[in-house]
Order: sequence, then C-alpha cells, then structure tokens
Amino acid sequence: MENNHKTGEERLEEDVASRPKIELESSSRSADVASQLNKTVQSSLEEEESNPVKSEKHAPQSKFDLREVKATSLIEPAISILNIIETALNSASPGSASIAAQGLDLLCPPTKSRDIGDYIWILWTMFLDVAQALPHDSDKPGQGALVAILFELQQCAKGDVSLWGSEWRLWKDLPLLSNFMDETWTDPVRKDEIIDAQSARMWRNQNAFAARCVGAGVGEWAHFGIWQLRAALEESREADQAENQECLILVASEWVIHSGPRLLQWAQDEDKEPEPFDWGTDVATGTLFQGNPGLSHRRWKFWKDRFNEVSKDTALWSEGAIAAAREAVGSMAEAETRQGKEPA
Repeated sequence: MENNHKTGEERLEEDVASRPKIELESSSRSADVASQLNKTVQSSLEEEESNPVKSEKHAPQSKFDLREVKATSLIEPAISILNIIETALNSASPGSASIAAQGLDLLCPPTKSRDIGDYIWILWTMFLDVAQALPHDSDKPGQGALVAILFELQQCAKGDVSLWGSEWRLWKDLPLLSNFMDETWTDPVRKDEIIDAQSARMWRNQNAFAARCVGAGVGEWAHFGIWQLRAALEESREADQAENQECLILVASEWVIHSGPRLLQWAQDEDKEPEPFDWGTDVATGTLFQGNPGLSHRRWKFWKDRFNEVSKDTALWSEGAIAAAREAVGSMAEAETRQGKEPA
C-alpha cells in the first residue's frame, strides 16, 4: 500500500509535531481507565490471595517492573498503556489478560476519530518495548501473558476502521500490527561489529515474543523466523565473531521453541505443493542449504540437523548456545511427534 516511502515512526513523529496532544478525545480519561483497571485487578489479586489453593496455582513467580520502559515513554497514552500492561503482568488473577484488553480497548478513541491511528501505533510500540524488556523464557507472568493480552484484545469488537488505505476489524485484525512489525524489525547483528550484551538480550527477547505470537496464532510473520534461522544455521560460522554467532543461535532457537508446530505445519503443506512457497526473495536460502526458498520439510530437517551439531560441539560453542540448541532440537522433535510425523 502507498506510504510515501516514510516509515511508520516518521509518520508518527510528524503527527506528534503537528498536534500538541495526540489523544484529543481519550487522553483526558486515560488515567481514570488505568486507575479503574488497577483497582479491578487488585481486587482480583486480593480474592486470589485469600484462597491459598488458587493463590499458589496462579501466583506470579516474579514481579516485573517497567519503570525503565516508562522512562522513555513521555507521550500519553503511552504511560497509561504501560500501567495497564504492568498491572496485568504482575496479577495473580487468571482473568487479568482479559481485563487488560478491555482497558486498552477503553483507552482507544472512537473508530471515526482522526486520532485512532496514533493510538494504535503507540499501543504496538509499547507492546514491543515491553517485549524487549521481558526475559525470553518468561511465561506467566511475562511474555506468555503479553501474548495472552493480544489474544484477548482480538475478542473485543469495536467496529471497522480505515487505516493506511485498508479496512480493518477492530480488534479482530489487530490493525497495523503486522505493518508495525515490518517497519521496526531491525537485526542488530552486523558482520562489521560485535553486538553488545544488552542489544543481544533485547533482540532475543523480541524474537521470542514474535515467535510466541506466531505460535499462538495472533501473528503471521513467520518470515522473520526464517530470516533468523537462515542467518544462524545456513551460513558459515565466523570464527572471529563468537558473540554474534552465539546471539544468532540463541535467537533462532526461540523460533522453533515457541512456534515450531506452526512452522512445521507450513513446511508440510509446502511439501504437498508442486511449486516453492511463494514468499519472494525475503525467504531465500543461505549458502549452506541447497534447496528451495520458503518452508519445506527438507529445510526443517536441515535446521534440526544443524541445531543438533551445535548442541554437541563443546569446542566451538558456549554452554548457553549448546543448551539453547539442545532445547531447539527437543522442541522440533516434539512438534514432529504431535503432528504425527516421525522425528527426522
């Protein structure tokens, strides 16, 4: 679709510059909605804590503090969005994701408002910022809860909205989320420099979240996973870039751990087709894999074999990379078993 060759962030910056207040219709109620949500969830927490059985079953294993994320989010309703997400992440209530989704829906301007596109873009920005801050292996609370909020948001019917030249169902289609992911997907691993520990950690967290979304059926961006699996497993290892190579393996493992069954299903579907899966050059193969682009069982098996090699090579790989590769192999074997296909 036409976007005048400007990124979503550039468009958002222009809109912010032209309008002192982004949320003309809903900013005045943002704090009230967030406050009410906090009270509702707190009530649920107190109820759960009064029941030892329920409290032990649903209690968070740790608390997530989003103050660092909030420190960089100076635009309302970003703070209110983060308050809602943070409260839900730290709630012991099994219904906290649904409550959070309702709160985010209430913050959203009417479908005919000129501000709705701004709100949606800011919302996805906050989701990504939070995802980068949450540990890749955190489930509930954590990244699993964040994906659950997206799923519950899809259940909130608000009507149709026209954005970027397309019609969307709010919130069933999660408007602009795929566009946002495409616009902001920037791999920090570069051949000409060594990635720092913080960037590597945030990149792994981001990929884990994206993979969880694909695995849960709330995201259709499997091509990101193919990019990361290709970079980690289909290219020769650079001996002088150990940190980068480890980051690639850790990131790639997240895709088969969290979205393996869906990737395998697409690979099996491709095996039934006479022509390669038509995803264009974005899913081209690396130099080590001799096969068609896209997803196929042959490519899946190649990835599994390569992960298996890493898991056994203690001379070249760190304990972290070996553990991740071993978990990836196990996840792939489990996906094969679940789909009734003999492990390769």
